[in-house]
Amino acid sequence: MERELRTANGSLYYESEKTEIVITGYHGIDAHLVIPEQIDGHPVTAIGKKAFLGQKNLMSIAFPPTLTYLEDWAFAHCYRLREVALYPVECGLGRGVFTECGRLEKARFLTLPAAVKQCSHEEADRLLNSISGLLMSTVTVLDAPYLFDPVDVGSREWLMKYDSRMETLLNRDDMEGYAKTISCGEEDYGNTSQEQYISEKHKSKVRLILARLLHDYGMADKMRSGCVEYLKGFMPPGVHTESWQVVREEYAENQECFRLLCDLGCVTEENIDILIKDLGQEHPERKGFLMKYKQERFAATDFFADFSL
Repeated sequence: MERELRTANGSLYYESEKTEIVITGYHGIDAHLVIPEQIDGHPVTAIGKKAFLGQKNLMSIAFPPTLTYLEDWAFAHCYRLREVALYPVECGLGRGVFTECGRLEKARFLTLPAAVKQCSHEEADRLLNSISGLLMSTVTVLDAPYLFDPVDVGSREWLMKYDSRMETLLNRDDMEGYAKTISCGEEDYGNTSQEQYISEKHKSKVRLILARLLHDYGMADKMRSGCVEYLKGFMPPGVHTESWQVVREEYAENQECFRLLCDLGCVTEENIDILIKDLGQEHPERKGFLMKYKQERFAATDFFADFSL
């Protein structure tokens, strides 16, 4: 029998399974939710199938330490969801738990994972920042739910598995799967032109690379240099500009990403005016950041160029 638990701006629905509680649904407009550790004196151990499917107002969710399983599509299509707060305890995943949660960027650990506790004080903050982003990327851009492991996340072995999966995806041929897409027909897949298909593959790889470079703890130098060259290869003024397209469309609110592009040498004297113009009036803060960078980095070059006219 389903029961109701009121929240600040809605209701959680739950069922009792023997001595455990499963959250079965939600209705309301809460932007931030905390799943209770107990209801009716019993531990909350699972989020049920499609329990939060399509909740467009939800921006953050906090899990209790008793939670051990997220069922199929529990948070699918929560397109504003940005943060999951959780404990470093084992938590299994069903299918597509965070499908189409494109803004989901980080995990906030409510107690420190073992890997962070074992670090020196100087390394701990950097590792924690990295794994906060990397853990959630396993169920978004990396498509590797088997790596969603709040217990082992950040360990040397876990980071090696993460980078191995990433390397596998980056090395895949851009045409892989195209024939299957064509056979399914345009009405299911939209534009199935070869050019568009390859462009989407490039964007997928750019997303992978940005997720790792923004959280780069333990990243091997060889992998880093290869990733940087890939980003540079798809920046304006080249014909293919997928690196910039992803940053402009998906990271416009993330100044760290813009700073990263500058630090890596992806923003050059040759393309910076193109980037500034392309931002238009929609993103004044990012536009201002690039204009300031241009003045500080390239002003001297512009000054001496005036004498050559």
